[in-house]
Amino acid sequence: MNHSLFFLFSIPALVLLSIPRSISYPAPPLSSRSSQIALRFTPPPPPPDRSAPGERGEGASRGCTVGGQSLMAIVPSYEQEDSVIQVWGLTTVERPGFWFYIPYDKTVIQDMEFVLQTDHDETLYRAKVSIPSQVGLVRVQPDAGMETGKKYHWFFKVKTACGTNQSVTSNYVEGWVQRQAPAAGLGDRLTAATLQQRASLYAENGIWYDALDTLAEAHFTNPNNANIAQDWTDLLRAIGLDDLAEQPKVE
Repeated sequence: MNHSLFFLFSIPALVLLSIPRSISYPAPPLSSRSSQIALRFTPPPPPPDRSAPGERGEGASRGCTVGGQSLMAIVPSYEQEDSVIQVWGLTTVERPGFWFYIPYDKTVIQDMEFVLQTDHDETLYRAKVSIPSQVGLVRVQPDAGMETGKKYHWFFKVKTACGTNQSVTSNYVEGWVQRQAPAAGLGDRLTAATLQQRASLYAENGIWYDALDTLAEAHFTNPNNANIAQDWTDLLRAIGLDDLAEQPKVE
């Protein structure tokens, strides 16, 4: 990482030596729904070279959060034998959407920023993110194209100021995304599917970012659809974040 970005996030170096153990997420329960494809996320194995260390959420809430929840990236997290965490997911698109839970009241947020880098620490995209009107889920879509077969490192930082002394606290999460071509035959199935069914197909094939973004579109444009809401809860439960299923999308 270049020196300026290293200073900005103060991320310690990690020595990655041990072999990762396998990881499994609880399978979402099957339920009756209008979608012909039951949603079930099948997580792919993390990168074998363990080159995707990250942090999808702070261990404890900081910076005067609402409800005690911490800043959170909506993405799978893989724990290794020596407690090193890998945070990553797959996409098939050039410019995927990234989702974050913002637990801060707008009055205490000083600044929000998203950064996307190559795996060689070259910054492709860096931009301020609009402060949301309330606590909830925020979507960020970087205006930078990603190449197939390559991994990219992202950072999301929120500066808050609260308390009697109004000191500024930097809260951040980070992780990785890898773009890959769709599996043979998947493209045709996606073309013929509804929005909800496409999300199920992406999830079934372990393509996290596309599954989340597609299902979020279906869920937040059809908030009263119980079947889609159940799929949304099931998808978040697959990575242990179903406690965020009732959170609204905020601008």
